[in-house]
Amino acid sequence: MGIRLGVHKWTFPAASCREAAQLARALGFRYLDLGNAPDLDPLVIAQDPERAAERFQAIRAETGIQFVDCFPQWPADPFATTHPDPAVRAAIRRMVQGMLRFAQALGLSGLTLSPGRRWPGEPFQAVFQRAVDELRWAVEAGQRAGVAVRIEPHIESVAWTPELTLALLAQVPGLGLTLDHSHFVFHGLVYEDIAVLHPYATHWHARQARPGAAQARFAEGTIPFDRIFQDLQAQGYGGVVCLEYVHGAWMGQDNVDCLTETIRLRDFLLTWGGEV
Repeated sequence: MGIRLGVHKWTFPAASCREAAQLARALGFRYLDLGNAPDLDPLVIAQDPERAAERFQAIRAETGIQFVDCFPQWPADPFATTHPDPAVRAAIRRMVQGMLRFAQALGLSGLTLSPGRRWPGEPFQAVFQRAVDELRWAVEAGQRAGVAVRIEPHIESVAWTPELTLALLAQVPGLGLTLDHSHFVFHGLVYEDIAVLHPYATHWHARQARPGAAQARFAEGTIPFDRIFQDLQAQGYGGVVCLEYVHGAWMGQDNVDCLTETIRLRDFLLTWGGEV
């Protein structure tokens, strides 16, 4: 059995979630990751998660798409997990609680969260401890809901290196990992330094990148996806790898044709054991 390939809603930012599901199916994908979208506002969904899940169940029934994971972000600040204001952190907890109910009702394999940003002017260890505290709460809430909670280490976060990611995983029992090499390659880290995280990854995102560029065209990237897929096959990875080219201003990620690059990466991964 090959490694299952999917795609992320964020690859189709202007599309509705229904349209994204249709586009994913047109590209041959059976799996779709979710995240903030014009018709997927975590604050709105958290108010009535079960009703929101019914809308996505209808999309699933119509298109045959399987929703895998959702990455809800606080609309005012996507990386505010570690926000210094307790009132903001409490509001984010309410959002996460509602999204866990949504994930449970929809049958998602998990909910991905930001580890939280580094806050200028504050000691790093204090911010890191806030991340530990918030993620411990989220994991416990997820366990009560029967939903896995994971983090995606990313640029500008408290888990911007593999070492910090491992430290966070060690201090938050039960925390899962959504792994995307691009966030580490941006900093010029070599494959071997990133690969120490492979055994911990319960979900994957994939796009090309290179040092200094969080997202790159397939021909210009430096991530050895052939090597990654050989490693995943050797480890017996049974999850999904969702291709995640995005179009947004953060870190200059409006620099590629998402559709073209998704097709190029899809076709390459199909030659290395991927399957749609």
